[in-house]
Amino acid sequence: IAAAKAEVSEAVEASELERQAMSASTYTGAGVGLLYDARMARHHSLDDEEHPEHPLRIVRVFKALQAEGLVERCVRVPCRPATREELLLTHSAKHVDAMFAVEGLPQEDLGIEQAKYRSVFFCPESMESALLAAGATLEATERVCAGDIERAICVVRPPGHHAEPSCAMGFCMFGNVGVAAAEAQRRGWSKRTLIIDWDVHHGNGTQAMFYEDSAVLFFSVHRYDSGRFFPGGTAGHFSSHGEGEGAGYSVNVPWDWRGADKRGFPPPGDAEYLDVWERVLLPIAEDFKPDLIYISAGFDAAVGDPLGCCKVTPGCYHELTRRLVERICPRIVLVLEGGYNLNSISLSMVAATRAMLGEPMPEPAEGDLPPSTGPAHHFHADLVGKVRAHLAQFWPSLHEPGEIAPAAEVVQIRVPAAALHGTLEEMEKALRDHVDAEHTYEQLRARQQTLLFQLEEMPKAPPHVKEQAGWTALRKSFGEKAPRGPPYLVG
Repeated sequence: IAAAKAEVSEAVEASELERQAMSASTYTGAGVGLLYDARMARHHSLDDEEHPEHPLRIVRVFKALQAEGLVERCVRVPCRPATREELLLTHSAKHVDAMFAVEGLPQEDLGIEQAKYRSVFFCPESMESALLAAGATLEATERVCAGDIERAICVVRPPGHHAEPSCAMGFCMFGNVGVAAAEAQRRGWSKRTLIIDWDVHHGNGTQAMFYEDSAVLFFSVHRYDSGRFFPGGTAGHFSSHGEGEGAGYSVNVPWDWRGADKRGFPPPGDAEYLDVWERVLLPIAEDFKPDLIYISAGFDAAVGDPLGCCKVTPGCYHELTRRLVERICPRIVLVLEGGYNLNSISLSMVAATRAMLGEPMPEPAEGDLPPSTGPAHHFHADLVGKVRAHLAQFWPSLHEPGEIAPAAEVVQIRVPAAALHGTLEEMEKALRDHVDAEHTYEQLRARQQTLLFQLEEMPKAPPHVKEQAGWTALRKSFGEKAPRGPPYLVG
């Protein structure tokens, strides 16, 4: 613990010298900006010196970037604190004022204040760090949108994606990415903003800020575990797709880590994340055509992270980033969120930085895990298929070839195979026998109708039923929505 404190102190001193050197920075319109200020490492827990959201998270990341020679290949951009007016773009005045009040509290009252929130800690330096984290993201956005730099990387803390509009939460005080995205919209720097959150925890705060907004598309891939993984609840389920004008603009891929573990299946890793990119994110992004992308880059789905327990390698993070740069939009602001294994988070950020710079990944060193190139495990791939089926009502590119998009209200309903084959009487009986406490007969029939109309040919009516009687029976069985004409006429 003493060594860690000394390392943080040294980093803060070095950062002061760097700020003086950066004060005269000039921009050429090329390159990748790098924003880092070790003052953000002053934010720490007074109760738990080994808290996972540790000050060394950003210190070690920056050291790793230096060791790989990546810092000198980036354009250093000074960090600045966010203003109250900027924070009010996505947060309530009550919340912003409560956070400013933390700055002046005596140390003995900080514990009382932090107990009002879920998984949040405060210290006398917390507000300084939080303002710098949000301000750095705002500054990176302005520099990218002004054309001073091509892309930007923000090595910041505390993270931001759990902060709700009205309260701090989950190690987060302000929504760093959310505030910056709102400012980009307000200033006219972006007309269509895509936020990609690959942190292992759902970005509930960011989603809430834009849940009814069609100008900001929010995408999150995360552990969900039937709503039992932090932050919990149903907001991270794929059925939470936005409301009003924002319907379809919140996209969630909720991994069932517990379900896989109970069945002896592996956790999500490289193959599964790449599958999500190709089958969900990239098709939607190509339709949306963003002019600005934010990556809420939490690295707690990385191999070795004690909270996420997933298996994403640095090589995969490189590939995820590369595909966004090359295929969707080159204007990207990548912002650190979570990640609690100091080695994993450092290697992962190094990999993502290489992709932002347009550099390939070096060959894995002996003992390093190479990125997985196999197919996604069927358990997780099935979940991705359900996500596609649900979101196809909003994004036609997600339709499978020849597929008719299922109605949103029946997409999760299953009917027995016997209700899809045989005579009308046999199918009717199978359907009624399947009615249970979860689904009514009307819901099952609606789902049966959707499935039958995707079949290549309609099940035949009983031999003794004539054409008109068969049509009457069909209409009686499936209601007034049954189509006329081939291939659905019974003969």
